[in-house]
Amino acid sequence: MKNIFHLIKFIYDSISYREKLIFWLSLIVNSVSSFTPTLILYLTALIIGKLSHQDFNNLYLFSFLFVFISLFANTLASINNFISDTLNDIIWSTVKTNIFESVSLPYRLSIFEDKEKRKQLTMSLLFGDEVDSSIPSLMAVIFGFIHLLPLVILISTSIWWAPFIILASLVPFVYISVVSQKQTWDVMDKHENEFSSMRIYERVLTQPEFAKEIRIFKMQNKMIYKWIHSFKSYF
Repeated sequence: MKNIFHLIKFIYDSISYREKLIFWLSLIVNSVSSFTPTLILYLTALIIGKLSHQDFNNLYLFSFLFVFISLFANTLASINNFISDTLNDIIWSTVKTNIFESVSLPYRLSIFEDKEKRKQLTMSLLFGDEVDSSIPSLMAVIFGFIHLLPLVILISTSIWWAPFIILASLVPFVYISVVSQKQTWDVMDKHENEFSSMRIYERVLTQPEFAKEIRIFKMQNKMIYKWIHSFKSYF
């Protein structure tokens, strides 16, 4: 859990002021939209109650509010999808740019001469690639909690122990996800040499600048064999 908070802090500190505004705008939109399902549920109950008592004067008002809030919720959902995609692209490009700028500094040439630093660079690049898929998951967890909160409050007014059951059921899933991700990164760190070799062989086999040379010297089969050997060592 501590590593997750460090990851969130690192990503947040890496983005600019404008990008932080986009994040907080997305947070506000999700916070507002999180109450709309609960309001719709509440208004539905009121409409059913009014129908059962045949009070049509208030029924029109509740029906109007029901339709208005539903449209409002759909509008917020569309805005949120746009903001979330934009924020995801911005954070991904910012993290990758910071890595490239750090590596390109003249005094950082030692990175390529030290084995441990090369490993850190490889892991940083992998982290930059993982950010693109991790950000939506991270945002989904944050906003999922926001959307769940009003419903938990509504349930707790009648069944006080229900929120504790909901939270308790989420703990094993979150714990397993965190442990699984940590084990994945540990494996990648342990087999970084094999992974780097695989990337080199892939580049030699697929990039046009090497196409003529490997065919002239008939090195294709050897490169493929080395890639397969590295793959088996890695996995």
